[in-house]
This record gives sequence, structure tokens and C-alpha cells, in this order.
Amino acid sequence: MATSMSPSLADRSLNALKWNYLGVVARIGLQLVAQITLARLLGPEPFGLFAAAFLLIGFLGLVADQGVGAALVQKKDIDDQDVRFAFTRLLIGGAVVAVLAWVIAEPVALFFGNPDISIVARGLAPALILQAVGVVPLSLLKRELAFKQIQILQVASYGLGFVLVGVVLAVAGAGIWSLVGAWCAQTLFLTVGLLMKRPHACKPLLKPRDSTLESFGARVLFTNLCNWTIENIDNLLVGRFFGTKALGLYAVSFNLVKNPANHLVVALQTVLFPTSSRAQDNPDGLRRAYLTVLGGVAVVALPMFFGVGVLSETVIEGLFGQAWLPAAPILLPIALAMGFHSIMAIAGPVLWGKGVAGRELQVQLVMALLLILALVLASKVSLVAMAWAVFLVYVLRFIGMTRSVMRSIHVPLAQVVRAVRGGFLLAAGCSATLLATDHILRSLPLPPGVRLALVIAAGAVAAVAIAIAFPRITLPDDLCWAARKVLAKSPRLARAPIMHRLLDESRIPASER
Repeated sequence: MATSMSPSLADRSLNALKWNYLGVVARIGLQLVAQITLARLLGPEPFGLFAAAFLLIGFLGLVADQGVGAALVQKKDIDDQDVRFAFTRLLIGGAVVAVLAWVIAEPVALFFGNPDISIVARGLAPALILQAVGVVPLSLLKRELAFKQIQILQVASYGLGFVLVGVVLAVAGAGIWSLVGAWCAQTLFLTVGLLMKRPHACKPLLKPRDSTLESFGARVLFTNLCNWTIENIDNLLVGRFFGTKALGLYAVSFNLVKNPANHLVVALQTVLFPTSSRAQDNPDGLRRAYLTVLGGVAVVALPMFFGVGVLSETVIEGLFGQAWLPAAPILLPIALAMGFHSIMAIAGPVLWGKGVAGRELQVQLVMALLLILALVLASKVSLVAMAWAVFLVYVLRFIGMTRSVMRSIHVPLAQVVRAVRGGFLLAAGCSATLLATDHILRSLPLPPGVRLALVIAAGAVAAVAIAIAFPRITLPDDLCWAARKVLAKSPRLARAPIMHRLLDESRIPASER
């Protein structure tokens, strides 16, 4: 029998996942409230302006980070010198990119053909310094698996920034500045909270103790820039070829599914990366962790995003109103793409934890170039064609990244297939139920929001029914092992008949066979 992950590390990782997902649920709820409210109050044009300006800010934020945050988490042993050096590099980097954002804002605006973008970008630029200052305390909390504190701070800062500041400004008629104010306020609240929760040595240090942070950080930086290109080049080209209003429609559709997808996978990534780093000498435990997370993400993400895709028109009309209906054909391929993005994204932390971030860089670089080519060609057809190009490249990206992980930690293809098959089965069954229910309810005089709620309820019932009917297919063995570990702390729930059927204790995880 293979050696599993050490009990203490496994327990801490599962506890971290629990707090991460409590925070995810809260943030997804807050984001839906904020995004729906702001979209109805502002309309597509301000969202397009903000999305165009944020392309510059998001890119420069990655440059300022320099991969140092991930390097602090990955390094086996760190001391105050490492922390001081990282903080100094980040502070300098944040200041440099803030000035750079101010300088190149106008050329960026000329690229998009809208001078208002430069004003918005300059309004966002100072927050880059705040964002850089928060990287070290956040990384130290991640290293310590202190995700309860992280989630509380992230949820609170988003609520204060977007739900409070953003919505109040929008109601007051601030227009685009309600989005700028919301993001800057969120960044300020989060950074102050992180520094209060995890103070650290701040005395400047320009020379590192060794080159580990710099070398690993450089690989992470280039990998992150490739990821950024893949996830944002479509927004860049949409704004360039179709204008800011079209970009607003595209960005809201993209963010509607990308934000939950990112929350779903980032919550896992932030646990899986330090866990993988700590388990570098335990390959069997690392394989179990990967298969467990892969199966869990597939079961949750694939039905959710495929369901949103097949219901794109009902989702857009029910959430944002008829003014946003032109976004429905865009949402379909983007939602499908997010399903594959979710089950792909857990590969990166495993490779980083193994210290082979360069393998992800190779895949992401090829995919970034392929995406640019596909988008340029699709832009000659239509905006919707560009969305389908994104879907195609995201599928290829999932295949490439999964193959890289399989080779790195020696996971057989059969185990990967067993891990994801349940998610695809649930996605197929739920999508069919959603389509049929939506078709029936359209003949009734129901408001779009009510129809959407009823269709979602039907899909949820179908998902539970399929899981109960086919537990051995829908729930992988490694995922059942993790679920039993979590439920061990809730004996009453664990004794429920449905749990006995879903989490059959006679099932032996593939990693222990």
C-alpha cells in the first residue's frame, strides 16, 4: 500500500480548503450582488472602459509581483532576510509600475481609440503600490495555511469596496468612477487588513541571501504573464476591433463565469501549492492530492458552467435585463471554456510545488501564441466567433497542462479519466434537464428572474438524483476519501443514509491500490 500524505498536513490542508470555500461562497454571493446591481445601474459602456483600463493595470500588477509571492510560499525555509528582500523588491516594483501606468495610459487609450481610458487607468494606478505592499503578508499567511484569516479579509474588503463604495457611488451618479473607486477601496482595505493580521520585517534589503527567490520568481512571473495573455488577450482584441461597448458586453459575460471559476480554482490553488511544496518528498501523497482536487473540481465546475452555457439567454435576461441580451451568444462558448479552465487550473500549483514551473511555462507560451492567432482570425468573422476561438484554445490548454502533470508526478491516464468522468456525466444530465425545463417554462407568463430560479432548482435536483443513482461514477474514490475525512468531524451528518450511499467506505482510492 502506498504511503499517503502525512496526517497533520492532510488535516491542515482540508481545514484550509474548508475555510477557502466558505470564503468562496460568500465572495461569489457578494460579487453577483455587486455585478448585477452595477451592471443594471451603469450599462455596458462604463464596464467596457473599466475593462480596457484594467487590462493595463492587471498586466502591470503581475510585473510588480515578479513571482516573489509564489517564491515565498514555495521555498522550503525562509527567514527575515528573505522577507525583507521580497518586501523591498515588491515596494520598488509597485512604485515603478504605478508611474509606468501613468506614463503609458495615453498610448493605451489611443490603441483602443477612446481617450477616456487613459483617465480611468491613471485613476487606478496608485492602487498598484498598495497591491504590491500586500503581497508579502498574504504569501506568509498562505505559507502557514492560515486561510481562515485570508478569507475573512478578502470577503470583508470586497464587501466594503464593491458592495458599499461601488454601489453607493453608482447610485450617486458617479458612472465609471464607481468602478474605479470600488477597486481602489477594496485594495486599500485588503492591504491594511493583511498587514495588521500578519506584520513582518520591513527594513529595506536589496541583496538576497541566495538566488532562490529570484530564480523561482522569474519562472513564475513569465508563467503568470503567459496565463494573463491567454485570459486577457481576447478582451484586448475585442476592445481594439469592436469598441468599448462591445468590450463591455464581452467583459460582463466573461466575468460572470470567470469570477466563480477563479474563486473555485484559486481557493484550491492557494492550498494545493503550499501543500505540494511541503509534500515534495511524498509522491504518493501528492498524486492523491491532485486526483482528489481534480475530481472535486470536475464534479462542481463542469455541471455549473455547462449549465450556464446552455442557459445563456435566460441567464443574461434574468440577471441583467433585456439591454444586455446581445451578450447571450458570447456567454455560451465562454461558459463552456470556464469548465475546462477550472479542471486545468489545478495543474499549475502541482508543477510549482514540485519546483518545475518551467513545464507550465512551456505549455502556456504555446497556448498564448495559438490564442492570439485564433483570435485575430476570428475577429474577421464576428465577436461571437472570437468567443468560440477562446473555447477551442481553453480545451487544448486543459489537455496540454494535464499531460504535463501526468508526466511530472506519474499519474496514469486511466486515473485521470476516472477522476473527471463524474463531472462530465453530471454536466450532461444537468444540461439536458435545464434545457427541457427552460423550454417548458417559456410558455408560461413568468418574469425572467423567476424562470431562471425555477430552472436552476430543477438542475440542482437533477444533479443530486444523478449522484445518488450513480455514486461510483460521479464521485471518484479519492474524493470520497477526502469527504469522509471532512465528515468525520460531523458524525450526525456522516450517519445520514444518503452519505452512506454516496461515500461508501468499502471503496479504496486508486492511490492506495
